[in-house]
Amino acid sequence: MATQSSTSTTKVSTNKSSLKLAAMSSLIGMGGTLAVYPILHPFDVLKANWQTNPHLKNELAVGRMIKSTKGVAGFYSGILTNCTKQVCKSSYRYPLISGLPRFYSQLFGLDIEKHKYKLKMLTSLSVTSVEASVITPFERLQVFIMTSQNTKSNYSDFLKEIKGNARKELFKGFSPYFARQIVAWTTLLLSDTFYKNKVRQFWDIPKDQMITGYKLLLCTMSVTVTTIIIAMPFDNIKTYIQKNSKEMRPEGHKEVDKAKVGIRKAVSRIYNKGGLLGFFVGWRLKMCTYFITSSLAVTMIEWLDNLHNKAEK
Repeated sequence: MATQSSTSTTKVSTNKSSLKLAAMSSLIGMGGTLAVYPILHPFDVLKANWQTNPHLKNELAVGRMIKSTKGVAGFYSGILTNCTKQVCKSSYRYPLISGLPRFYSQLFGLDIEKHKYKLKMLTSLSVTSVEASVITPFERLQVFIMTSQNTKSNYSDFLKEIKGNARKELFKGFSPYFARQIVAWTTLLLSDTFYKNKVRQFWDIPKDQMITGYKLLLCTMSVTVTTIIIAMPFDNIKTYIQKNSKEMRPEGHKEVDKAKVGIRKAVSRIYNKGGLLGFFVGWRLKMCTYFITSSLAVTMIEWLDNLHNKAEK
């Protein structure tokens, strides 16, 4: 009886610690997002506009196009939607990516160390399912506004765009977004685990000790490069499908019939415009923004795993 009581008390204590960690990680994630995204947003605007106008040669040409059509304010088109989306994502992503592997290990009776890659894959699928369902409408609105050539009527234009078929229009790009997120999350979580294991082996770092300093920076850079190489094509396809119906051409603005544009046609058009490199348009901009966001993610995962391990002892 005493042993059962002690075990029950330990489980309650562990659950309370897990809830505290979840709440703490959610608040830290949202705070970090609010701090960095006003700075990162112009990079997202440049990337989205370059992906939908791949004939432009470089970032400077894209910047000139945005400034000429919408002025300096154009670099902050859609910032409210983007920040809302990112804060929403940060509220659940860190609690889920740290808590779900442990939840699934208990659910299926798997050892978390021996089956960590399987558990990370289950986690990526779960996070993606939540994320695609919640975030796709935000993503759709954000890309629409970013690629719009107007400065004052973006929201009214969007309402006109979705009028009469709101559900379909709001979730336009769901499939490529889901594909991008499942690829991105799986790559991030598996590469994070892989590179951290290699770093621990190389520098002989115990599992109960956090990776810090330049070693953690090395992990972050490796995760960033790996994820961008694998996930970038899906990002370009998703952006092409969700863009505004007017895009900049050398001869001026041209209306694009997006009603019939699906994944297959988007892939075909991107390839016809830029070949295989067309799927990696904007990779330098993505590298800048993703390095900062993945730095937060890689650090948070390491910190949360360390705290969970201490709480479980």
